[in-house]
Amino acid sequence: MSTLSDRRSLRLLAALLAIIFAAELLAMVLLERTLAHAPHWLIALVDAAILTAISLPVLWYLFVRPLRFTGDAEARRIAAIMDAAADGVITIDPHGTVLSINPAAQAMFGYRRDEIVGHNLTRLMPVPESHEHDAHLARYLAGGPSQVIGQRRVVRALRKDGEVFAIELSVNEIRVGALRQFVGVLRDVTFQQRSERQARECEAKFRALVEYAGDAMFLVE
Repeated sequence: MSTLSDRRSLRLLAALLAIIFAAELLAMVLLERTLAHAPHWLIALVDAAILTAISLPVLWYLFVRPLRFTGDAEARRIAAIMDAAADGVITIDPHGTVLSINPAAQAMFGYRRDEIVGHNLTRLMPVPESHEHDAHLARYLAGGPSQVIGQRRVVRALRKDGEVFAIELSVNEIRVGALRQFVGVLRDVTFQQRSERQARECEAKFRALVEYAGDAMFLVE
């Protein structure tokens, strides 16, 4: 399939170059007749303008259009991956403004996309985390250390209804040229923490029961 596509592209390129060559040849003939007594610099200028006008659509069709199509396709692919992710995914800019939030994160926090995108990430944080976030981000951007970037931590988060809950958060920085963004992958660990706490309570009760049973047997003897 790729070989056929390459051959088709080569034939298309050859055809377009032939068209440009023929158009340039025709332009030169017409210019020699219509501007026979004009200065050579004027003929060259008009010829260059004609060649540019002919070449621009060709360059657009052969190079710019495929690049834009590839970029759009890649953006759609990334968006589809984010939408299908089971974990929440949120991207922010260096100012802390939310750029995107996937459906899993929307369901986790109880917000619609338009209620979060364009707003500061602190909307999803309880106090005091919300008051400290911007200062931490500014310090990191200024070259300071970070306790969040590149690490996995359990932190507190805030739902739309005001409930504070625990999430496992992993944040990484993305740099494309001068563009800097931060991607956070988050998972609600409320149920996990509740299960672990219940397991610890059961273990403590069992230990107490064993110790009590041992004391009772000692008294009976």
